[in-house]
Amino acid sequence: MRFLKYHLPFWLFAAAIFAESSIPGDRLPEIAFKVSDKVIHLAIFLVLYIVAARMFSFQNKYTFLKKNFLISALVVTAIYGAADEFHQFFVPNRSCDFFDFVFDVLGGITGLILLYYTFYKRKNNLVIQND
Repeated sequence: MRFLKYHLPFWLFAAAIFAESSIPGDRLPEIAFKVSDKVIHLAIFLVLYIVAARMFSFQNKYTFLKKNFLISALVVTAIYGAADEFHQFFVPNRSCDFFDFVFDVLGGITGLILLYYTFYKRKNNLVIQND
């Protein structure tokens, strides 16, 4: 049950990214509104970071990963971003773009900042106010 609740969302989202990256460039659907692909990369990898952080924070097998879940999730997000770009090198009409990778990592960093300020700063402020 724990796997379904905390680990499966990460693996399903990672599989969805891989599946989308496997679509040849000439078969990608047209988007009705224009958004930079860099913004899309940032948003997708922000979500990947959040589900990875959740997965690491709720696992009990490796205390290092649990204790350092914010950094662990960032490392996994960056590695997955690099692997995704490398994978796209082999997909017809797709390219391996360094700046896509940069925005993948920026999505992870954005997630780290959001989670840090949402949970740690709020928790510390509540402790200070209660003293």
